[in-house]
Amino acid sequence: MEVFVLGMRDYSPPNDGRPRFATIRRQLLWSYGVLVFLILGLTASFGWMFLDYYAQVDELLSLNASTATITIKLEDTHQLLENTINYEDESYIRPYRNRRDDLEDYIREYDSLALRTAELLNDFDAYYQFLEIQELILIYAAESDILLSLFGRGAQRIELYDKLYSLRDLNYRIYELQSALLVRQNNYLRNFYNDYAPLVRRRLIGLSGIALVFVLFAVVWTLRQAAAISRPLHRLATMNMELAAGRFDAVEPLEARNREIQALADSMVYMAARLSDSIELEKRNFIMENSLKQARLEALQAQVNPHFLFNALNTVKSLSQIEDATRTESILEALAAFLRYTLENPDSQVTVSQEFAMAEHYLRIQKMRFGNRLSYEVDLDEAVADVLVPSLIVQPLVENAVIHGIEPRKDGGTVHLSAAPEDVDRTCIEVFDDGAGMSEDDLARIETLLFREPTIEGTHVGLRNTWRRLKLVDPDAHMEFRKSNAGGVVVRLSLSTGFRS
Repeated sequence: MEVFVLGMRDYSPPNDGRPRFATIRRQLLWSYGVLVFLILGLTASFGWMFLDYYAQVDELLSLNASTATITIKLEDTHQLLENTINYEDESYIRPYRNRRDDLEDYIREYDSLALRTAELLNDFDAYYQFLEIQELILIYAAESDILLSLFGRGAQRIELYDKLYSLRDLNYRIYELQSALLVRQNNYLRNFYNDYAPLVRRRLIGLSGIALVFVLFAVVWTLRQAAAISRPLHRLATMNMELAAGRFDAVEPLEARNREIQALADSMVYMAARLSDSIELEKRNFIMENSLKQARLEALQAQVNPHFLFNALNTVKSLSQIEDATRTESILEALAAFLRYTLENPDSQVTVSQEFAMAEHYLRIQKMRFGNRLSYEVDLDEAVADVLVPSLIVQPLVENAVIHGIEPRKDGGTVHLSAAPEDVDRTCIEVFDDGAGMSEDDLARIETLLFREPTIEGTHVGLRNTWRRLKLVDPDAHMEFRKSNAGGVVVRLSLSTGFRS
């Protein structure tokens, strides 16, 4: 899994193991496919429910049509036979025989249809009635052959007409049976409609229920798919407006089912993190520079021209040499070195050895002031002498020990300054004294001023600026205040080991 590391912030794209659609287009196609599947399923359900109904109706209607066709074919055949006898025209004989053969073939086809319908309806009365009609048609065909035979032998017309009239009566009898058969078949169809109507209504109700369920499912599915696309896009638009307004915390990781939207969301989170870290870095640099300037000004204790003061000190030092004022020369030399350090080290990072040297100059100056009441010890491990630290972080701690620890005590005391490796990648700097010390309430107040309410103005300004600049340069730095065994206060700094000079 790809992980973005931005300063102190880690971001990992979410991965919950759920399947995701590769593209928005594939997701839409999948949604449309589900809808098409539902439509086909609904159509198949409709056909399955009414398949038997339409099959029986089709059988009955086909049987009715076939019965009516028999009547038509028989009428056409008999008309050709009468034309042959009435007009004594042998040209009608061939069409008559063709029509009669066609009628006999049709009767055989009708027989299979009528038998299948009878088995479907489980009612053979109509089929038996058709068998009677079929027998009469066969008799009609045999009698018509006799008539044509008489016509061919030149029989008398009275004999031909008598035979023709008997065939006409037979034809009428067939018509009557066919009419009765049609009535019976229509009754079958009517009864079938009446019997099947409740079942049709129940099936329609069931089908309507299924259709409603399908429609509801399709609506819910469509809304879910639309929401899966629109909801993250709406959230991205909202986060984009928040980002434009400078509210970087409003940009949060977003989970989407589409790779395109997920990539866009990840890019926005990454961009917001980079912008936030960049702004935070600029802010830290700005605050550190301001704090460094403020520390330098506070070290001079006045808003005077440093170069003018440095030149004046050199002049006074020269006069003390002429007048053989050794102590005055020594304090001026220490003060000049202290000022030179503040003027000639504009860089924000110096070595631990440089910081300790500057702190020693300060202690020499204070030694001149307090005399035997102040003593100091410096213990610098060579392993950390070249470690880079922010400038002016040791002197405020030493000053705090002298002013608040040694000065209030009548007998004075000792300030101990040390630096040594804490572990492989950390350096420890300690400033402690055996002076007046602090109560638990005083230590708690200092902790509140430094670590919880850094904007409160008042005492311990140097300590507060030291802590703020240190955290800007080294976010993993730690500062600890505690009582020492000798009765004073121990200030312990734990720093990440940076690049050596």
